Amino acid sequence: MFRGEYKGVPKAYHSGSTGGYRAFLTHYPSARLSVAVLCNAANANAAQLTRIVSDFYLGGRLRPDAPRVQVLPEARGPLVGVERDSTYRPTPEALAALAGRYRSTEIETLLEVVVFGDTLQVKRRPNTVITIRPHSRNRFDSGGGLGLVTFVPRSAGERGSLSLMQDRVWNLVFAKDNR
Repeated sequence: MFRGEYKGVPKAYHSGSTGGYRAFLTHYPSARLSVAVLCNAANANAAQLTRIVSDFYLGGRLRPDAPRVQVLPEARGPLVGVERDSTYRPTPEALAALAGRYRSTEIETLLEVVVFGDTLQVKRRPNTVITIRPHSRNRFDSGGGLGLVTFVPRSAGERGSLSLMQDRVWNLVFAKDNR
């Protein structure tokens, strides 16, 4: 539980998320008001929805000119600052170099990356296929299924890898299987 202010009104609040669910709970003691937003969508912004409801019920108690509290970048999640490069168009050769089998010993999972037209597909047993599209150099976006997929090219004497980032998963590494 955290304490703060929203547009000049003291509040206590907490948020949470897991497996496609989002929640934000806020209590305004001086207004004797609590707002709870529970979402069953991974892309829902429960905090923003809470502010909309709070604005409606707090009305005249709010100070629109109240300074906004600075949010630290690390509190915004792993994808802050990762910008899309709409000019990035990998060549067929670059896509072919990324194709292969990638293994995570952490979660004991094997992913197979294959070229599919001008993009890539990630296959996982038993029959999951996720298309990932170019996002920026060495990064591909799955549109939600895997989050942001970053390929780390092979350096001298080492094999390449890929990492996944989405919501609560930060840098889940899969090493390229050179067999």
